[in-house]
Amino acid sequence: MATNIGFDDGHPYFELGADDGNVSIVDGRIAFFDTAATPSTVTVERSDDGGLTWTPVLGETPAEAGASFMDWQSASYADILYRATAVNTEGAAAVTEITVQARSGALWLSGGSGFGVTCRLPFDPQVKVTAGRERALKQWAGRTKPVTLVGEAVSRVIEVSGSTADRAIDSEETASVEALTRLAQNPEAQFLYRDPDGRRIFGVVPEIGMSRNGSTGSTSGWNGLWGYSLTLTESD
Repeated sequence: MATNIGFDDGHPYFELGADDGNVSIVDGRIAFFDTAATPSTVTVERSDDGGLTWTPVLGETPAEAGASFMDWQSASYADILYRATAVNTEGAAAVTEITVQARSGALWLSGGSGFGVTCRLPFDPQVKVTAGRERALKQWAGRTKPVTLVGEAVSRVIEVSGSTADRAIDSEETASVEALTRLAQNPEAQFLYRDPDGRRIFGVVPEIGMSRNGSTGSTSGWNGLWGYSLTLTESD
């Protein structure tokens, strides 16, 4: 088995295995093959700034474990730089960097543990961004005009609305009302918003509103057509 990083269903994925070889690029993906007689381990990092800083996405993992990993926190539309480092017990290391092209045209909203509960929202998205910084006007004695004070706190609010359905439409996967409900009710504090413009924002979503606007009929039964709306406030 090879170690692969690719982009599948809106998310980079990582598959880990062990064969003969070393860290290299195979068919446009990172591949790690274990040639040493001694066991090897591999780590994977992601850079969101072209290699200036690196974020660990897979800790030290035995190469023979056959484990798999999905990078739930990557951007959904970007050129994503990954770095894989393989080290054997004798200290020999091999490092490979690869750029994965993420090209999802949908909105994505994720939550839950590790942001692994994910809803894909490709239909009729409308997005409003409101950004600002804490400011106040103070009137001081002897001054004819107020004085502007600027604080450190900044704010960004994302308002999103669009369409979805109880089932997929025209072979396009979309999050159902039940999937959105489970996401909204997950116990974790933060959500992750991503869109085709490359935005990747962590924040709080108090609730997700959904309204049934109609339905379509077919031999497989009725399919409800829904509208949804949500507001995400950026947070640490």
